[in-house]
Amino acid sequence: MSTNQDWSTCEPGELQALRSRLVRSERNQRVVRAAGIVSTAAALIAIALVVPRQFQQPAPIAQITCQVAVERFDDYGKYLSQGTPLPSQQADEMRQHLTKCDRCRSQFDEKFPGLLTATVAALLPLVWLTKLRA
Repeated sequence: MSTNQDWSTCEPGELQALRSRLVRSERNQRVVRAAGIVSTAAALIAIALVVPRQFQQPAPIAQITCQVAVERFDDYGKYLSQGTPLPSQQADEMRQHLTKCDRCRSQFDEKFPGLLTATVAALLPLVWLTKLRA
C-alpha cells in the first residue's frame, strides 16, 4: 500500500496538460477510425460501380470492328444509294459503327462523298420496310 509520502504535489497545470494530451489522443484515434471507414466505403462504392460493367454484354457497336466495317463499305454504300438489300442486323451494325467511329465515318465519306448526310431523311422509309420484312 502506498502512503502519503509516495505522492508528491503536481506542478500547476500538469493535470490539465495530461487531460489535454489524452483528449487529443482520443480525438486522433477517432479521426483515424473515421478515415478508415470513409476509405473503405469509397473503395466499396468504386468496386460496386466498376465490377458490374466488366460483366455486361458488349454493346452492338462493339460486335463490329473497324476492319469488318471497312469490308462492308461497298455493300452499305449500295444499300444507302440504291436500296440494295442488306440484312437488317448488318445495316444496324454499320449505322451504329459509323455513328460512333469518326475514322470509319471519314473513310466512308471519302469513298462515298455526301452519301451519309444525303440519305438520312430518304432512308427512314427503307429502314422501316427492312424492319417490317425482317
